Amino acid sequence: ITGTYVLSPREGTFTLRPGPIFANVVLADEINRAPAKTQSALLEAMQERQVTIEGDRYELPNPFLVLATQNPIDLEGTYPLPEAQIDRFLVRVPMGYPGAREEAQMLKTFGTEPPAARPVLTAQDVQQLQSVAARIHVEDDLLDYAVGLASFTRNHPRVALGASPRASLALLQAAKAYALLGGRPFVAPDDVRAVAPSVLGHRLVLSADADQDARVRQHVVEEALAKVGYRRGVRAV
Repeated sequence: ITGTYVLSPREGTFTLRPGPIFANVVLADEINRAPAKTQSALLEAMQERQVTIEGDRYELPNPFLVLATQNPIDLEGTYPLPEAQIDRFLVRVPMGYPGAREEAQMLKTFGTEPPAARPVLTAQDVQQLQSVAARIHVEDDLLDYAVGLASFTRNHPRVALGASPRASLALLQAAKAYALLGGRPFVAPDDVRAVAPSVLGHRLVLSADADQDARVRQHVVEEALAKVGYRRGVRAV
């Protein structure tokens, strides 16, 4: 996935043949079927935005996004992802069966010529949007609210490992992006609530007596949203 050095017999030198990780958008299909060595390379890429090949460090292009699909863990040939790697994914979106109409449309269009793909945003456009999202204003009260939601999962009786500080950061980043999509220069409490299930749920490690089910994780997040209140502080004028 990272690439390798290839020997040129004529020149007697090694040249780097970059792997598929050197891209702006990387799609990893069925990521939990990959062996540990591949997961380790992905973890370095997602956290450090770099890869190391034979002791040499190479920076990845900017922007760098990883999208991945994951099979249910009870299927044959799957491996549980390391908690550290799961924590690097900003959000998790569950995908169930398609609806009857969508599935019928799939059958109708299968085997036909697909429409030509056309670019919608350039890499520079994505960088500009990231810069704008980073400047979205967040009140201190919402910082406390985000910490309160994460802390609730850490003290839940059915959770062995709750949301990390990285999860709190991801919660605010996602809330800022959600506010930007709504056309607002500030984050509202509803923005945090809207993204919390997608940001926090997949990061929780359940206790041994809890069913290792994504629905349990979502129930914990829903309980946090129901019990952790948001209170706006009083400011002197």
